[in-house]
Amino acid sequence: MKTIKVMLTTLIAVIFFSACDRAKNTDAALSGSTEILFKHQWNLTELDGQPVLPNDAPYLQFIQGDANKVVGFTGCNQIGGDVELQNVNVVKFSVMTTTKMACTGENVEQKFLAIFPKADAWSISIDELSLFQGRNLLAKFKGLPPAKEPIETKTSVLNGRWELDSISSSNLAFIALYPDQKPSLAFNLPTMEVVGSTGCNTFTSAFTLDSSKIQFINLTATEKACNGVGEPTFINAMKEVSSYSLVDTNTLTLMKGEVAMLRFMRR
Repeated sequence: MKTIKVMLTTLIAVIFFSACDRAKNTDAALSGSTEILFKHQWNLTELDGQPVLPNDAPYLQFIQGDANKVVGFTGCNQIGGDVELQNVNVVKFSVMTTTKMACTGENVEQKFLAIFPKADAWSISIDELSLFQGRNLLAKFKGLPPAKEPIETKTSVLNGRWELDSISSSNLAFIALYPDQKPSLAFNLPTMEVVGSTGCNTFTSAFTLDSSKIQFINLTATEKACNGVGEPTFINAMKEVSSYSLVDTNTLTLMKGEVAMLRFMRR
């Protein structure tokens, strides 16, 4: 009888400490600060337990706003959608929209897209982002920090997020064009890429800079159906931009020649 009691006591102790250990491991896995999500570009390094080669590797970039966005690259197509960051380390992605480029050769696009409806948790350890479904690891990403610049130049001050404050190419009131969400831009120098929101869809674009001249190239937006004319008005204006002006570090004007087209405020 005494032997049975000792065995039961030992079994209970093992179960208790195992449960504590699992809880500690789970807490350790789900750690990190939300703010760092928006500061890096996250390049895919591991998918379904398999390493991903760096050449044309998929990546994600989170954009902070009234409604947080995520944009990225599958290795073939551009993607974008909404992302909810609820409580600590809880994540929910909307259905991702993609461009429609035909993909040839070996790529991980379909496997990569398949993680977003599954992912419900994330963690960051130093510069590594992990996405989970429950306790199951779906993917790992390596964070690329912003490039270090010793001196803040006129062009480097463009870096960061800008929210549209006014647009001149429409007779409609600004609030009528964008009743829910204002368009925004996030410049990434020196990689010469801009990501943002049209007020409805997410978009990416390359751009060129030469003194005060700027031009947006290959602007590509996701394809969610949008009400009103706000989105095409914004996209058409962006395509016509040829120069920019910084009144101060918090006010950016994009122009067509000398005509102000779009004014943004730093956010």
